[in-house]
Amino acid sequence: MSSDFFTIVVGDEKREFNIHTKALCAASIYFNNIVNSGMYESQNKIVTLDDGIEADTFALFAQHCYMQDYIYNDEDHPEPLYLHAKVYILAERLQCMGLKTTALHKASHRCFTSAPSSNSEKMAETILLIYSHTHDVNTGQFPVGPGDKWPDCEGAVRDGFRMLLAKYWATHLHELRKKKVVPLTYEECPEFMADLILFVNPGNPPLMI
Repeated sequence: MSSDFFTIVVGDEKREFNIHTKALCAASIYFNNIVNSGMYESQNKIVTLDDGIEADTFALFAQHCYMQDYIYNDEDHPEPLYLHAKVYILAERLQCMGLKTTALHKASHRCFTSAPSSNSEKMAETILLIYSHTHDVNTGQFPVGPGDKWPDCEGAVRDGFRMLLAKYWATHLHELRKKKVVPLTYEECPEFMADLILFVNPGNPPLMI
């Protein structure tokens, strides 16, 4: 790989990441547009990202540029679903569809193989984070299935992470409703409540991720 690097400065601590330009452009449409813009950033080969992006989360994007995957220390993330949500949101912002798909896959594995963690507040934070930073004009509508072709079907195109959280919460509703944080989640995030009802009502087909 070429030794041509691009420097990304991230977060309040101004942490620097030096990533091969070829790998950066291949991973992210956002960075590809900057690199090829001919503007100041492309000429100086440096970009500053300080709008709510955490350096530790960006480090996982940097991993993905080379590995098409990311790894993390389980001990540092007792509720990994929150981490995957942050990566998913970052991937959407950077227009990195490969990382977005990877984050959703990892989050799905967490949901389908584990019971709710004891940290219910972190679960609520995950819901609020996803619903605050993703866009979905079809809130409250059931999603298109894997084999369905939009618009020739009854379902709607939905955000995958929103649907995952709604399905997971509905599956474990009996356990989660006992926790004090649940009413706060409903009150603060009515869009989530509208999606949750889709999976609480009997007769709906299962969610496929």
